[in-house]
Amino acid sequence: MLTGKITKRIEIPHEPNEWLTIRMLSGKKIEEAREACERQVYTKLRALGPEALAAVRNANREEASNALAADPLAAYDLDIVLRSGVIGWSYDEPFAPAKTEELDEVTRRWAAREIIALSVPAEAEQKNA
Repeated sequence: MLTGKITKRIEIPHEPNEWLTIRMLSGKKIEEAREACERQVYTKLRALGPEALAAVRNANREEASNALAADPLAAYDLDIVLRSGVIGWSYDEPFAPAKTEELDEVTRRWAAREIIALSVPAEAEQKNA
């Protein structure tokens, strides 16, 4: 399926009368957002030293799956998801993908979760966890 035309207007629950228009992300963008998140994690772990890397290698896979199930957004780079998934909004400021960086943290996380829910079927997410 081609994803570019699958869009949805979503009302921002904590901002009355404001909305975003989001689109389904392609498989390539989902993969890019996952890989960017993984690179960030590994960079942070490397900075902590070899003990941290060893701890991750020895971590229980079930615990990691449970953590991702609790917050599926943890597996994705928020900036990539938002820049690629938000295609319009009701704010007075003209929309541009780079402007999504100016959204407050609550709206950023909420919008990213909505985009992921539209783009990644729940059963596929559980298999990847």
